[in-house]
Amino acid sequence: MSAQIVPSTGRGAYCFRIHGQIYHRTSHLHAAEAGVPKRKRGITGDAASRWEAIRKRERRVVETEEERSRRLSTMAQRGQDRRIKK
Repeated sequence: MSAQIVPSTGRGAYCFRIHGQIYHRTSHLHAAEAGVPKRKRGITGDAASRWEAIRKRERRVVETEEERSRRLSTMAQRGQDRRIKK
């Protein structure tokens, strides 16, 4: 992104031109903030939400390992059942 900074004439609001567009405020240069969650809980709440997310992720991993062990034991049972039938 290229910008041309022109010294102020001393009158009016400070503005600048980027790619031919004149901007009076920097808010127009930032990405749209629609849909961006606003943090109202502060640092403590933010840390708490991070810990909660970590705990949820760990629970998912544990559940996945439990499901995997169930699946493997089911496969082993089926293998034994096939051997018995022969």
